[in-house]
Amino acid sequence: MLSKVNKFIKSNIFRYVVGDFLSVGISFLVSTFILVKLGTDDLGKFVFYFLLVGLFSSLAQGAANSFLMKYFYVEDFKEIISSVNITMFFFSFLSFIVYLVVYQYINTVLVNILIIFAVLKAFNSTPFVVFRLKDLSFYYMVFSVFYRIGWVIILPFMFLLNKFDVYNLILLMFVWEILSFICLYFYLYRFGFKLKINIGLIKRNILLSLNLFPHKVLKTVSENIDKYAVKFFLGDSALGIYSMIFKITSIIYMFIKSLNNELAVILSKISSKKVSEIEFNKKENKLILSIFLVNILTFLTAYIYNGWIYNLGNNFYTLYFVLICFMNLQFFYFIFYNYLFLKSHKIVYNIMMFNNVVFFSLLFFIKKNLIIIVYVYVLSYFLIVGLLSFFIDEEFLKKQKICFFILFFIFIIGGIYVF
Repeated sequence: MLSKVNKFIKSNIFRYVVGDFLSVGISFLVSTFILVKLGTDDLGKFVFYFLLVGLFSSLAQGAANSFLMKYFYVEDFKEIISSVNITMFFFSFLSFIVYLVVYQYINTVLVNILIIFAVLKAFNSTPFVVFRLKDLSFYYMVFSVFYRIGWVIILPFMFLLNKFDVYNLILLMFVWEILSFICLYFYLYRFGFKLKINIGLIKRNILLSLNLFPHKVLKTVSENIDKYAVKFFLGDSALGIYSMIFKITSIIYMFIKSLNNELAVILSKISSKKVSEIEFNKKENKLILSIFLVNILTFLTAYIYNGWIYNLGNNFYTLYFVLICFMNLQFFYFIFYNYLFLKSHKIVYNIMMFNNVVFFSLLFFIKKNLIIIVYVYVLSYFLIVGLLSFFIDEEFLKKQKICFFILFFIFIIGGIYVF
């Protein structure tokens, strides 16, 4: 028994999950601290700032990390990493141009360092992808924690100086992002990365990223469009409340994301003919029970949080149900998305564009109601996954398609009951 436990603790999947969970846990604690000490309005401002950082970071990445996932096992290590970083330099310049165009319309704190923050975040994402692809799970876990542990160090430091506010918190997080960049690329260098230019590979990466650039923007917006809609229609305070409920339920999301990152590596190997489809099913079957247990843990967390830490309002459990469906939906979304991207990225991004058109169209009929905005957003995501599943006819993914439609049925029945 002890040997099995010890073997599990040393396994890649355990380290990936622990790394992601501790990273999210730290973020969750910081948001709770802001909520309790500063209130929902300041939490909303904090969340909106990092929405913008995430948007510009996505622009700076281009399709670099997707390119890395697709060709890592078929190209030279030094050449593929070099091409990814050179591509990100190119797209960082493009994102800076976009930033200059929209600068005067951005209403947020510390807008002057936003683009630098975003570019650093883009470059910091690449080493984590490399750690996974090279099965360096221990380093993934350590750096996932290190990447967020600075936030915990920052909080008592701010209290000692009596400077705890959103402005100073973001400024110190920016400093920690710089330190993280130095440490991550130092270790990437230790693992064998040196600049080795392959013009053909760089050209393919840039052309792919340019081809996908409009779709990448739409994808990034669509992933957070619920928060943008809440901010636009209801303001910072509503965004603060919604983001906190979202963070509670995102325990499931981060667990599923961690598992699916592992499955994505296997799908990449299947695409490169490195492993068989049986390996995917064996790995996935071990994860179903884990997801069920994490759902129970999330419910207990939600109950304790809303009852004892901060009352998030009368609509808490309604929003909780809708978001729980959304978080579990990510399991199917990640699998279908990753598999189809490896086969044909154009199908995937055209479907993402369809989702944005649907959601923006429905927004015209939405009243200023938080529950309706969120329900319509999640419904549009179910439509995405349904369309993705339509293009998948592989036998080894048949079970996932059936489970997806069961979840969709539960979501619709729940919606009829709520409204």
